[in-house]
Amino acid sequence: MKNNLNTMMSEYFSAAESTSHPGHPSQIFPLLEGTELPISPSRSEWELLKEPARLGRLFDFKSREQLKFFLEEIFEHENMMGHEAKITIEGNLVMVEIYTHDVNDVTELDTEYATTADEIYKDALSAYE
Repeated sequence: MKNNLNTMMSEYFSAAESTSHPGHPSQIFPLLEGTELPISPSRSEWELLKEPARLGRLFDFKSREQLKFFLEEIFEHENMMGHEAKITIEGNLVMVEIYTHDVNDVTELDTEYATTADEIYKDALSAYE
């Protein structure tokens, strides 16, 4: 049995070296072909602020159209989620601060809000270049 297992494992690893093998990463993730691995995540621009602990980020817009689009989408998201942030607007700068008031801390709900805000920001910048 040991010899049979060695044979099977040897065949498996020989097949895995071939890029045509169905289990090869290039077959599972075809979009990664030609991509140098490991992929580095982009750095988050959100900061952990204190007293109370909260996430904060400053968004900078080139136009009022981008700013308006961003705010409308953020407000829509807040209405849908029932979770609101402190939003401060000064010119074309928007400061967003988010935390869960019930626990006076950052929760998963806040990190999801931050991720959505980042996506809305990218959409705003690309929609009104």
